[in-house]
Amino acid sequence: MLNLVASTRLTGGRLSLNGNDLAEGQGEDAEMLRALYTAVGLDYPKFHKMDMYARLALLASEPLYRMLRADGADIKNAVGLITLNRSGSAATDVEHWEPVRRGETASPAVFVYTLPNTGAGEITIRHGAFGPSICLVSERPDCDLLLTIADDMITTQGMTHVIVGWSDIFGAPFWSGPPTLPFAGFALIGHVAGTPLTPTGLQAILTQH
Repeated sequence: MLNLVASTRLTGGRLSLNGNDLAEGQGEDAEMLRALYTAVGLDYPKFHKMDMYARLALLASEPLYRMLRADGADIKNAVGLITLNRSGSAATDVEHWEPVRRGETASPAVFVYTLPNTGAGEITIRHGAFGPSICLVSERPDCDLLLTIADDMITTQGMTHVIVGWSDIFGAPFWSGPPTLPFAGFALIGHVAGTPLTPTGLQAILTQH
């Protein structure tokens, strides 16, 4: 049985752990994420070179990795990662294409983030993690599938924990639906002490209310 160890949410400029606010950032999206970076005491200069999606994913996952590190978990070899979102790298794709459309040279610093798995990549780089990771792009989380993948990482690949997270940041004028605010929800799960986790419970963590 998979159990929930802890969860984080980043929404409305607030980063919370298990429902308790850890930090708050004011301002528009980029300014808000920079403020949260300072508020949680991150010291990772590469953060400021990342695209918005990677910053969001890294911030939301940070408290869970801190918990694992404090508990002596083998983050390098025994923690799996599953990330997903709805928009892939579309917002950065648009930013990359704009100078090309104007006949200018595209920025290599932007180009490197035109992949939907950059959030997962930056998380694993920051924490020196070599466990299995997977990135999915979907309209909404398929929590039955996510729990099946997480259970496989633990039972057949030797992971002690798996972090599952949704993070999405893509709004008007590019997204045809209603405007969306930056949102991320991450869950730390495993065959360890915790609260039994059902697909419905995981859905509540990964979905913006």
